[in-house]
Amino acid sequence: MEAKCPECARRADLDDDMKEVNCNHCGFHALYDEYIEIMKGRAAVMGDDFQTNSDRRPF
Repeated sequence: MEAKCPECARRADLDDDMKEVNCNHCGFHALYDEYIEIMKGRAAVMGDDFQTNSDRRPF
């Protein structure tokens, strides 16, 4: 399976057992649970940034 690398934003590989994520481009490696936590943190930051920008420029 494929995943998005949190370091270089390219395609990373998720092993068949869904235990590890590896990026052949930048060398990123993490257990799947760690990868999910990293990506959840990035999603939260993106949401906060969107809210901050929306507050500055209302519709």
